[in-house]
Amino acid sequence: MTYPPGSSLTQEWRYLLRYRELLRSLIAKDLKVKYRGSYLGFFWSLLNPLSLIVVYSLVLKFIMDVRQIEPLMVIAGIIPWVFFANTVTNSTESIISNANLVKKIFFPREILPLSTVLFHFIQFLLAFVVFLPAVMFFKGGRLPWTLLYYPLILLLHWSFTAGAALFLSAATTYYKDIRYLTEVAIMMVFWGTPILYTYPMVASKGLTWLFWFNPLSPFFFSYQNVVHFEQPPRPEHLIAMLLWSILMLVLGLAVFRKTRDGFAEEL
Repeated sequence: MTYPPGSSLTQEWRYLLRYRELLRSLIAKDLKVKYRGSYLGFFWSLLNPLSLIVVYSLVLKFIMDVRQIEPLMVIAGIIPWVFFANTVTNSTESIISNANLVKKIFFPREILPLSTVLFHFIQFLLAFVVFLPAVMFFKGGRLPWTLLYYPLILLLHWSFTAGAALFLSAATTYYKDIRYLTEVAIMMVFWGTPILYTYPMVASKGLTWLFWFNPLSPFFFSYQNVVHFEQPPRPEHLIAMLLWSILMLVLGLAVFRKTRDGFAEEL
């Protein structure tokens, strides 16, 4: 048992906060392991988004010469996509890779997938050291005022990602193939997510209805709006982001709470 009997969701989250030092330790461990033996250390967290920005800018502008696709439009989506894709992929192993800890120690199991989410979120925040100067470069030395909406979009995106991480970490503990299905699905979902195309491009083809089936679409349309087009998020996208983030978070928590007591036996 990891929680007091009959505890409510609110009591469980208070119980979870008691273990925040464990959460910090897990995140710190992941950061140390990631950069162990590296001469450049945390600099790699900046080099990765920088390389993405340079490669996409050069390929789209000078090699493919795609007139409708602007580098900043792609940059607006690719960095949050890396956060989402890495988080959900690695979350499938967050329980399995800590099998010894789960079997030997009683603690809130939610800490494991949440540490994965926060670890990649830290990587995402470090990328802003490169992202903001890139936005200024493409915007002639200024930052769009619409970036004020960015924290709201990011909060909803984070909630959606955390819900997906909770769901996948629990499900993979019982069905190991989900780990491999997630890797394949991520590649497919990338092309169904508006990163290399915009809302006007989709609307001109009469395909906006198709993107309502992809819960990530309103998030990435909104990222493009506030970064590239300098426009507030569309109202329907704000509503969709709110609904999808609540739905995924509730689903993830429900599945995790339902299955967590059996983790030790499954590992």
